[in-house]
Amino acid sequence: MEPCNTPTSLVEFTLGGSNGQDFYDISLVDGFNLPRSACDPTGPIVRQQLVQLILIMVVQMNWLLKTQMVELLAVKARVLLLISHNIVALALIIHQPLASPQITRRILRDSVHSAVFTVKNNCPYTIWPATLTGSGGPAQPTGFELAPQASKTLNIPSPWSGRFWARFQCSNSGKFTCLSGDCNSGQIECNGAGAIPPASLVEFTLGGSNGQDFYDISLVDGFNLPVSVRPDGPNCPTTACPADINNGCPNELAVRDPNGGVIGCKSACVAFNQPQYCCTGAYNTPDTCKPSNYSQNFKRQCPQAYSYAYDDKSSTFTCPTGGNYVITFCP
Repeated sequence: MEPCNTPTSLVEFTLGGSNGQDFYDISLVDGFNLPRSACDPTGPIVRQQLVQLILIMVVQMNWLLKTQMVELLAVKARVLLLISHNIVALALIIHQPLASPQITRRILRDSVHSAVFTVKNNCPYTIWPATLTGSGGPAQPTGFELAPQASKTLNIPSPWSGRFWARFQCSNSGKFTCLSGDCNSGQIECNGAGAIPPASLVEFTLGGSNGQDFYDISLVDGFNLPVSVRPDGPNCPTTACPADINNGCPNELAVRDPNGGVIGCKSACVAFNQPQYCCTGAYNTPDTCKPSNYSQNFKRQCPQAYSYAYDDKSSTFTCPTGGNYVITFCP
């Protein structure tokens, strides 16, 4: 048994330091140690029986810094990773080759996870997707341009809740504006502003109850673009609203561009602001707020999407926290 003050090779990080820089170094100020030793900060060394997973930072430093997994070290790290009960594990060792990236990814995902969202544009025209954070760290960027067939990835640490949507028919002549899905920020980034209805919303809660992510497509505020969500986790269902509801949208719900083309279809709540459509007042329970002819029209075309506030719970999907997601507009 050896105490914790044995010589230890240290890997030190400051992420998001001054001038937008990360700082990192290897320190032998406290001495150097050999592979496969780990210690309990309260006293005794715990050897092979406790720690079979060794994180080697130096050999694959370049690889780690290119991935979101370095977020595990998002503290000024003189790090010994605590991994089970009150006994500890995992010295950061710099001597031997690292286990495979797959093993390292699994270790890190079980500790601190960022979901990778890939947003794709399958529409035959440019769109400007946007994000709005409800809780957790803000998703960045909050707005961006996607040409046809282009995609962009966003890393969002859990826990987080928020939504994605897309704008189109946009212009920038001194002020950025969109005819459909605008957030009225005057810029490509929405900076905390939400979509002006109607807009097809993709809603997420990452790191929710029982280690689950929750996600859905909502047409409660109306529809502007078809969209799908595809998780990469095992046994995690894809959900989609693939129909173009703008085609055949009732005149009283339709939003049109200057040429008369329908670029959005409002929900009955947005269009009429009546309690029976918005599930407010005397209609504020599932028993009193029933689907309308308008919401049933949405539901027929997109049965997996929420069509009104108290739509059936089958429109919400779950996936174990730790997976990534592909959001495709015009799937």
